[in-house]
Amino acid sequence: MKVKIIHSEFTRYGRKNYKFFHQLALIGAHQLALIGAIIALFKRNNSTTNRKVVVKMSFSRMLEILQERSKDKIVLINAGAFYIATGKDAVLLHDKLDLKCTCFTNHMCKVGVPINSIQKYIKEIEKNKYAYIVYYYDKDKKSLTVKYEKDGKENTKSENNINCLLCKGVGVYKDDEYYIALNEFLKNEYKKVKEEDE
Repeated sequence: MKVKIIHSEFTRYGRKNYKFFHQLALIGAHQLALIGAIIALFKRNNSTTNRKVVVKMSFSRMLEILQERSKDKIVLINAGAFYIATGKDAVLLHDKLDLKCTCFTNHMCKVGVPINSIQKYIKEIEKNKYAYIVYYYDKDKKSLTVKYEKDGKENTKSENNINCLLCKGVGVYKDDEYYIALNEFLKNEYKKVKEEDE
């Protein structure tokens, strides 16, 4: 079924590319995320136009693919001077380790820990018995390696954010009385939901 979907997607762009993409489709189901990225790149650089378009994979897309590969684990990856986790991993680390959430993308939280403190936070994750994988991206070498990894409990969080006011589009207000009231209300609501989940 999956090979048929990929086959029909690629044949829309002509028979001359069929052999290459057919071989690519047979690689295996676990590579579908990467194949999806290649499809997107191919669509943008369609051979019907003479214009070449250079499209680069973003850091967030790379992280998304890594999270897809390790759905059962908390995924951390270095970005600058921090290791970051995003989405449901960030929400879990916020809840369990009391890390501060900030916005990564629209409606997607991130948390960060300093690179030189990663061992401290790994110990905290292990105390809570969660599975994790820590990737190291070397920008100079353009390489990605697994730095730390351990099996454990699966992250069962489903939400990608803590439903803060920024996600609701209320980031422009500062310390007015309505902002304070709404902020406290949403914090208490979130705590209730968190307690019910545990």
